[in-house]
Amino acid sequence: MSLLTEERHRLVPLHRQRILDTPREETFDMLTLSLARLLDVPYACVSLVDEIRVWFKSTYGIDVVEVPREPGLCSTAIESNRVRYIRARRAPRGRARGGQAIGSLPARAGLGYLPTVVTMRMTSGILGLFLTGVVPGQGTVGETATKRPETPVSGAAHAGLAALDEFMLGFMHRHDIPGGALAVSYKGRLVYDRGFGYADVEQKTPARPTSLFRIASISKPFTAVAVLQLVEQGKLSLDDKVFDLLDLKPFGERSVEPRFKKVTILHLLQHRGGWNRVSEFDPMFRSHVIAEEAGHEGPAKPWDIIRYMAARKLQFEPGVYYSYSNFGYCLLGRVIERVSKTGYAEFVKESVLKPVGIRHMRIGATLAKGRLPDEVRYYGQDRRKARSVFASSKARSVPWEYGGFYLEAMDSHGAWLARASDLLRFACDFDDPEKSKLLKPASIEQMFARPPGYAGSTKDGRPRTAFYACGWSIARGTQDHGGSLPGTTTKLMRRSDGIHWAVLLNSRRDAKGKRIHPDHVQGELQRLIARITKWPDRDLFH
Repeated sequence: MSLLTEERHRLVPLHRQRILDTPREETFDMLTLSLARLLDVPYACVSLVDEIRVWFKSTYGIDVVEVPREPGLCSTAIESNRVRYIRARRAPRGRARGGQAIGSLPARAGLGYLPTVVTMRMTSGILGLFLTGVVPGQGTVGETATKRPETPVSGAAHAGLAALDEFMLGFMHRHDIPGGALAVSYKGRLVYDRGFGYADVEQKTPARPTSLFRIASISKPFTAVAVLQLVEQGKLSLDDKVFDLLDLKPFGERSVEPRFKKVTILHLLQHRGGWNRVSEFDPMFRSHVIAEEAGHEGPAKPWDIIRYMAARKLQFEPGVYYSYSNFGYCLLGRVIERVSKTGYAEFVKESVLKPVGIRHMRIGATLAKGRLPDEVRYYGQDRRKARSVFASSKARSVPWEYGGFYLEAMDSHGAWLARASDLLRFACDFDDPEKSKLLKPASIEQMFARPPGYAGSTKDGRPRTAFYACGWSIARGTQDHGGSLPGTTTKLMRRSDGIHWAVLLNSRRDAKGKRIHPDHVQGELQRLIARITKWPDRDLFH
């Protein structure tokens, strides 16, 4: 690696989802540098991909952000300061495409040329190797340079953390995001807590650190902690069968899917229940169909969804594989209610939020008229419409973020509202398991533990470098969860060095309709935080 550090441009490694061992990472770094030398360019990237995702990236001189992928399509967004370069479509299997100019793109200020992206794809089995470089194009500097508009920023500033301000302003500008919030904690202290842009564009209301956002699937870690608390109290076992706890009865004369009776609480916590929303569907977004099956006008309530799903076939044997399931956490919410003999939200507020000083989190409302005073407005800039889930307005189209789905039915997997700082109060509680106000050390260990079988290991028995535990995604040195709904993008990150952060945004698509994924925030922000060596002494929690 010494050769890399001596180079004119410093290598900028990305956030990585790795299938490679550490020694091979250096090989990829060297390959990236070789590509830059071969093309005689200051920017280069190497990506190892399969049909759907990027497993590994190494970049030289640029930042590369992964975008959502579909089978048969691999897109790479190359972001350099305020300029985005996007490339491109998958070559036929077994063939390479190299030296193909994709066209002139906007200039990066100060480089003296307009760049053009060149890609090459080489396949081997199910994996492909993407080589990407930036070469001189045609045109003159300044033709397409844009000035970032003024964006309101609120919350306590700190000169030593100005780079975090620049990150948020730049990210929101590139993706046309109206409003957002970023909070960072260091060893249990809240050292950064700021709002950016607008909570309400029309009213020119700034987003503030106190603004409430829909946190979407970051709701799941809160539900997981509530379940583990009931286990500690002896009211529940991780091996209990959800069918027995809830006494499930399908609609009409239909019989329960036999494998449903095998699903345990632990299966649900680790997304191993047997449902695959990719090959089938996500019932939490099928309100019309389920309400009709239930015999009422809608929207479909949680128990309607559960009774509908009780008779449907599972896609795999419970416990064998991992497959992310919102429905599984819907079931957990009902288990909490049945065992605690109180409402889901009431139990979480009293047992999970109150002990760590969280006073503002609430279950959100579907419609704009239910928006709370400190809650942001949600935007879908591409103006996509959906059929309303409410009987009174089914005949007309509504914005997806306000009526395209029924948020109240998503309470235990995606309906909480929170401040960014609320999420860090929660995350910091697990830093010292002996002092946790929420769980005992053994329960915290269980919460972050590797799941058995293929969910935690490959078919040849090798431990996976990334897996889903009980309410958290686990990777090397991190525990995190993202959230995504129409009008909402969120990310909560716990790092092993005691630095945690949360980002909340009030949009999921940019002005061109491209989807913003929670992981888009992660790579650049993780690298930026790693470069900060001195954190303020202040604690904004108090």
